Amino acid sequence: MGAGMSIKTNPPGALTHVHAVICHGGNFAGGSAAWDSRLVDWLREAGVGATRFDYATGAVPTAEGSVAATVKAIEEAPAGKEVALVGVSSGGFWAAQCALHPRVTRVVLVAPVLDPVARWTARPELEADGRRVLGDAAGALTDAGIRNLNAASVCIMHSTADDRSPAALYAERLPRAVFEDVGGSHTDVCGFRTGDAGWEFLAAALQGVPPLVGTDCHK
Repeated sequence: MGAGMSIKTNPPGALTHVHAVICHGGNFAGGSAAWDSRLVDWLREAGVGATRFDYATGAVPTAEGSVAATVKAIEEAPAGKEVALVGVSSGGFWAAQCALHPRVTRVVLVAPVLDPVARWTARPELEADGRRVLGDAAGALTDAGIRNLNAASVCIMHSTADDRSPAALYAERLPRAVFEDVGGSHTDVCGFRTGDAGWEFLAAALQGVPPLVGTDCHK
């Protein structure tokens, strides 16, 4: 897989018409919405309202509960705003399940886990946590999420150095998505610790900037 598609970026500018619903990472391993505090701070500084939420009130989230919590957060977004669904790591899996919700205008994925079964094949030590949440529905949910994303407006920030959720596991199944390789490890990408590249990508994706520039990572 190549460097991915590039995205033209504009200054953050007027983003007040957008409300971001953030699907946090770590859902398969006990993560919480607090993990994305740096992202929320940046969004607010850029004038973007943001909702972050937890997938479950109990100790162990379920697939049904995670989807329901995501839908609830989308539907509670302020009226009149364009809803951008932002999925980070395993949060990208739940964003994919809800990508076609009528209130969602765009989906922005950050080092997403979109094919957990393929991920487990490459990293068997990650399977137990994922199975705890997804059970035997992992394959069917993956296929449903990919179908949803292929019918949505999707931008994906990733790194070819990511050994936890490389885009090579799912890129060929998303021919219409826009990919941006910002470098760094999985945690670097998820934590927006890749310099200005991650923030510039996010600003452009939230604005719906006309994207495709550079090489096509699907070739």
